[in-house]
Amino acid sequence: MGKAQDIKEAIRQICGAKGGSGLFLVGEVKSVEGETCTVNVAGLELDEVRLTAVNDGADGKLLLTPKEGSMVLLTDLSGGNLRDLAVIVYTNIEKIEATFEQIAIEADSIELNGGDNGGLVNIESLKNNLDTLKKYVEAMKKAIANGFTSVGASTAANGPAGRATFEGAMAAQMINFEDMEDTKITH
Repeated sequence: MGKAQDIKEAIRQICGAKGGSGLFLVGEVKSVEGETCTVNVAGLELDEVRLTAVNDGADGKLLLTPKEGSMVLLTDLSGGNLRDLAVIVYTNIEKIEATFEQIAIEADSIELNGGDNGGLVNIESLKNNLDTLKKYVEAMKKAIANGFTSVGASTAANGPAGRATFEGAMAAQMINFEDMEDTKITH
């Protein structure tokens, strides 16, 4: 018998399977090579085991990369011929890569890179806060100009007339920033 036939027969003996589709195997990840890995199943090294459901280079895909040494559940989609093996369950995932045109995740919170940098900035809140700051600065510029205008040429700019005009123009102005942090997504 050839190597492939020996492996096929050994797996059938281990699993008690007589062929068919969807043969399941449990093994330990020995190494990861891009979108495939090598798995040890009861002493047999199975290489080129797929980690993604789509072919290499596809535009949209989800790639779950297991940690070396973790246990995985494989399925043999070739009906016991060991031509089309794929990992379907992982005990430890090292990395997740998602490549999609659009992705929708519904969750109470998402944590990226440990969450130590706090929440992401909500762009609308940031825009509102910058608009508030802009209005304040514009009002201050106008109030200073009015303050100087109300002071006579021979009067000091810090005199009572200039001060009263400035304080009157700025009385209704204040900067209040709204909270911009989205704590549901931390990074």
